[in-house]
Amino acid sequence: MKVSELLTDETKWCQGAYARDIHGQEVSYYSLKAVRYCLTGAILQCYQDIDKGNQVSEAVIGVGEAVIGVIEDDIFTWNDADERTFADIRKLIEDLDI
Repeated sequence: MKVSELLTDETKWCQGAYARDIHGQEVSYYSLKAVRYCLTGAILQCYQDIDKGNQVSEAVIGVGEAVIGVIEDDIFTWNDADERTFADIRKLIEDLDI
C-alpha cells in the first residue's frame, strides 16, 4: 500500500502522534487499532515490510525533508506545525509519489 492510499482524506491524518485509534488515543503506527496517521507514521506503516532497518522509510523521509526544505528540523515537527493542513500533506505525498 502506498501512503497516498492510506492518507486519502483528512479523517485518516493526525498530528501529535505517529497514529491514533478511533477514540483519538495515541497508538503505535503498526497497531491494528490505528485509523489515523501522521505523515511519518503513514510512511512507516506502508513501507515497514519492504526491507530490514526501514531503509526505504528513511530514504522517503529524507526526500520529504529535502522537498519541504527542513534543515534543522524534521518531518515530524513539520507535520505537527499548527499551520499545517491536510492539503499540505497531500501535496507532499503527491509530489513524492509515495
